Amino acid sequence: MFAKGRGKQEHCTTAGHHGDLHIWRQVRLFRTLNEEALVGLTAQAHRHVYSRREALNASADTHDGLFVVESGCIRFQRIANRGQALTLAMYYAGDTFTFASISRRDGPESVVEALARETVVSYISKTLMRHLMIKYPAVALAALAETQGLLAETYDRLEDMALYPLDTRLAHLLARQAAIRERHVVAATHEELAEMISTTREKVTLGLQHLREAGLVEYLPHHHGITVCDLQRLANW
Repeated sequence: MFAKGRGKQEHCTTAGHHGDLHIWRQVRLFRTLNEEALVGLTAQAHRHVYSRREALNASADTHDGLFVVESGCIRFQRIANRGQALTLAMYYAGDTFTFASISRRDGPESVVEALARETVVSYISKTLMRHLMIKYPAVALAALAETQGLLAETYDRLEDMALYPLDTRLAHLLARQAAIRERHVVAATHEELAEMISTTREKVTLGLQHLREAGLVEYLPHHHGITVCDLQRLANW
């Protein structure tokens, strides 16, 4: 079901597994499903393990399906002709994405790759998703809400890039990331945050220091995770 990527690790694809139900319960599309429905869904998903820096490439069969990140991290980038990379999205455990929404037939190259040493992603076919939405209309409503949220985030990012200085763009990015994370902890590294707002890691580190001094975020040097202390103030920074 998965096209071969560029990583060295041998691919491991399985169907009929039951996945990590704790993670699947966190998926916004499936939060209304009962235990039986969720177990049945994970049993029909195709699970795949990616090594660090291994690219995900959709085949004709998987292009329109839904991908669920069970562990690790997936990064989506666009690469310009001169080599500049812009990170448009980071997907962590409990997040979903589709290749149909991020790939382009023309224009800049799209790259979707795993960042963690072992990133586990499950694939659900378009046909299975259609049947699921017919049987459980709440899933379709959740998908619509997810689409509306992504569109709103796109508008916010365009506004940030056009109107605001670096510290404000960083603050708003952290607020958007924290709002959908457990305990408001942002897992992205300084380098990954820099790629998402088109700047350097050094400038992000300086911006984070300013936000920490203002009491908006907490983090420890050389430790993973940035905790947002005041989501509302950060969003309005």
